[in-house]
Amino acid sequence: NIDVLFIVVSSVDPLPNTFIIDKTIAIAEFKNIEPVLIITKTDLADFSELIATYKTTGIKIITTNIANDDGIREIVGSQKRIDFVGFGRHCDAFGVHVDNE
Repeated sequence: NIDVLFIVVSSVDPLPNTFIIDKTIAIAEFKNIEPVLIITKTDLADFSELIATYKTTGIKIITTNIANDDGIREIVGSQKRIDFVGFGRHCDAFGVHVDNE
């Protein structure tokens, strides 16, 4: 079973598509899966409008910055065990397993 869905979007390139984000959040909530929005590349662009858009939804928002690892520990440490499957525009499907126990 899937407990948490990490929705990963870039703040700059590619620009976030709010239609896809909204649709993904709606599907997750319909399936009783907790959606978590992760905004990457926060060191490269102003993302305040994106935060303002989703802050009112009540979903958890994590921002990441590769320059100083902001947010990375919060993502990995948020679950005792993570089985992760990812896919997207710039990568093939891949899987990751993290066990924090």
